[in-house]
Amino acid sequence: MRNIKDTQNFLHSKELVRHLIGICNIKLDDVVIEIGPGKGIITNELAHKARKVVAIEFDEELYEKLKNKFQSNNKVDIIYGDILNYTPRIPSYCVFSNIPFNITSEILNKFLSDKKNEKMFLIMQYEPFIKYAGNPYGAETLRSMLYKPFFDMDLKYRLDPSDFKPAPQARIVLASFERKQFPDVKKEEEKLYKDFLAYIYTNKGETFFAKIKTLFSSNQIKRVWGQIKIDKTTKISEVPYESILKVFKLFFLYGTDANKQLVVNSFNNMNKQNNKLQKITETIARQKVGIQIVKESLIIEIMYNEINKQSVGNSNALFVEPYMIIDLTIVALTEVCPTSGHARNSVLPFFLWRRLAEQ
Repeated sequence: MRNIKDTQNFLHSKELVRHLIGICNIKLDDVVIEIGPGKGIITNELAHKARKVVAIEFDEELYEKLKNKFQSNNKVDIIYGDILNYTPRIPSYCVFSNIPFNITSEILNKFLSDKKNEKMFLIMQYEPFIKYAGNPYGAETLRSMLYKPFFDMDLKYRLDPSDFKPAPQARIVLASFERKQFPDVKKEEEKLYKDFLAYIYTNKGETFFAKIKTLFSSNQIKRVWGQIKIDKTTKISEVPYESILKVFKLFFLYGTDANKQLVVNSFNNMNKQNNKLQKITETIARQKVGIQIVKESLIIEIMYNEINKQSVGNSNALFVEPYMIIDLTIVALTEVCPTSGHARNSVLPFFLWRRLAEQ
C-alpha cells in the first residue's frame, strides 16, 4: 500500500489556496471532487465556493483527522479510499486537487475519460501537463491527441517550491482541463478516432506520411496531402493537432471498410501491450528492492559483528551505545549502498532490534 504522505507536497498558505480557487471556473452549484485532501486546507476553501465537496483520502490517519475536522460541515463529505478505485455516483462533477504526483497519469486518464467530469483543475508537475496539453506548451503526443478533441487545456498558474511542505524538486503548475461544449470528435466517431490514433502512433515509419499511407488509396493520399499541406518528411510529433484531426475526418468519411479494418481494436491492443510492459517493469523493480534489502541486511550484520569483535577483550575499546550502532549503520547505508528511506527504515528496526535485544 502506497503512503500518500510520502508522495504528496502540501500547500500551506490559505491566501494562495484562495487565489488558486478564485482563478478557476468553480461555481456555487458545482459538486467538487478533491483527491488527497491532506490536512484540509483546500477542502475548507472549496466548501466556501462550491455546493458540495467530496474529498477522498487514502491515508487512514489523515482521514480520521479530516473526518473530525469537517464532521459538522454538511457541505463536505470525507471518504476513505483509493481514488483510482473510486467511482463518482453523481450525474456531473468537477475536480480540484493538489494531486499525489506519483499517480498523475492514472488520475488524468481516469477522469479525462469520464463523461461526467465537466472540468478539472489540478496542481501537478509541469512535465506531465505538457504531455497531455501538447501545443502551445510542447509537442503533440498520443495523450494530447486523445483528449484535445474533448477538453480545452490551459496553464493557470506557476507555483514556487516554497509554496509547499516539503518543497518539491520539480516544476509545479495549476492546470485546467475544461470539457468543450462542442467536441471536435463526435460521439459516433470516438471509437474509430482512438483506434486511428493508436494505429498511427504505433505503426512503423519515421514520418507521419509513412504512418498513414496504408490507410488510403494512392489517389486518396494525394488528396489528403494536398489538404493538410505539410512536408512528407515531417515527423508525427511535429504535425499540428488540426492536421491530424483533418486526416482522421477524411479517413472516417472516405476510408474503405478494408482500410478501417486495419485500425480496429488498435487502441485496446496498445493498452494491453502497455499493461504487460508495466507488469514486467513492476516485477523487475520488486526484484531490485528485494536484492537491495538483502545487501543492506548483510552490511548491518557485518558492521555489528565487526564492532563487537573489536570490542571483546579490549579494555581500550570505545564503548558502543545502541544509538551509536544505529548512527553508524545509517552512515554506512548512505555511503555504501544508498536506497530509499522506505527500504532503509524497513530493514534497520528489525536487525538492530534483534541484535540489541540479545545483549
